Amino acid sequence: MGNDRTVNRRSVLQRSVALVGSASVIGLAGCLGGNGGDVDPDDYPNGEVEMIVPFSTGGGFDEYTRLSEPYWEEELGGDFVTRNIEGGGGATGITQVYNAEPNGQTFSIYDSFQGTSQMIGRDVPFDITEMSYIGSITNTPGAFVVTEDADIDDWDDFINRIDEFNFATQGQGSYGHTAVGILSLYIDEIDGTDINYVHFNGTGEVIAGLERGEANVFYISTITSGVTVVKSLENASLFTVFETEDEIGGFLEEEGVETDYYSPELDVENIEEFNESAYDRRFFLGPPDVPEEILKIQRDGFQSFINDDGFQEEMRNSGRPIINPGGPDAVKEYVNNAFETLDQDDHREILESYMN
Repeated sequence: MGNDRTVNRRSVLQRSVALVGSASVIGLAGCLGGNGGDVDPDDYPNGEVEMIVPFSTGGGFDEYTRLSEPYWEEELGGDFVTRNIEGGGGATGITQVYNAEPNGQTFSIYDSFQGTSQMIGRDVPFDITEMSYIGSITNTPGAFVVTEDADIDDWDDFINRIDEFNFATQGQGSYGHTAVGILSLYIDEIDGTDINYVHFNGTGEVIAGLERGEANVFYISTITSGVTVVKSLENASLFTVFETEDEIGGFLEEEGVETDYYSPELDVENIEEFNESAYDRRFFLGPPDVPEEILKIQRDGFQSFINDDGFQEEMRNSGRPIINPGGPDAVKEYVNNAFETLDQDDHREILESYMN
């Protein structure tokens, strides 16, 4: 669906290993830890702890992980190291975490939309419902970033001229690609076949492409990253934030970035339903069957620094605020709800078409 052209895009993860269990099954029996992993909790962490970011450096996932790194070390001890493993819209890195020893020495950051959409849209060698949840670090709405040459007057103008724009994505099957396709299911005026995509390799290349004029619209998964993109460009602004002003307006005001619309102001049928389906909820998770004793250490450490005023201030000053964090039960709910929304015939058709 849509019209695609690629600019320096890496090949996506090959469909090589069958999905563990059906993507439509959302039972989470093992996700909060099991009995696997030959490790003594008294010795945890034992040496280096690898925190895998399944995306490129410089993006929101990368920065949230790296900024939290010293706080993990302070709370748990050990040597925490962040590593970026790109590919397959996050699937390559998450697969490495999924297959890691369940001893707490390897975990990652991911989000519910991309985790579930990857499983629904293609055969991937991981099952996010089986993994061990630690906690959610932030939950933020998505937003459209547009450049000046798009010359958009208002939402109706945007919808009526949607075939005139070039939509930047971080790669085929990435959030900026699939979420726009999902939008076409909720807004009757949008024909998904009219959307022109320009695929880049990561957010950094998207910014360069917007600057060069190769694309002029970018749907980004978090408002925090949207602010970073706008500040990186002289010719771009936030167009629409898919959330109420009460939830995010204070952050935008602090950052000195304005937006023309919040989704409730648009009075567009199904716009709130779209927002809920594509909401970005980022969390830390490890491989399946991490022992409960190890998970408790990780979760307690996470809850300690996530509620620390100094950590929250540092994150806010870095443009990566902590918004609506939560524990493992919240992560379970996010994944459960994402499957309930995305695992429908029309959504599945979009995801399969865009990812393969």
